[in-house]
Amino acid sequence: MHEFSALGLSNMATEFSSKATIFEGGGVEALVKCLNSSDPDVQKNSVEALAQLLLVRKDYHLAILFHTVTILSFRQIYTNYM
Repeated sequence: MHEFSALGLSNMATEFSSKATIFEGGGVEALVKCLNSSDPDVQKNSVEALAQLLLVRKDYHLAILFHTVTILSFRQIYTNYM
């Protein structure tokens, strides 16, 4: 299911108006979480979607970076203390 969701977001992210919808709907956070998937197709589709989101607006770069660092930091904390 995640594979096709990420693929759909990747296709949507090629349209400027859809990029805003993806951001407003929490799509970036979901895509970043999918980067941790054990399924390489989910990872690939997530990377493609995030790359599409980065193509147009510079402020999206910071949003994606923030979500990525936040999720990776929580994962590191969880790994160290659990």
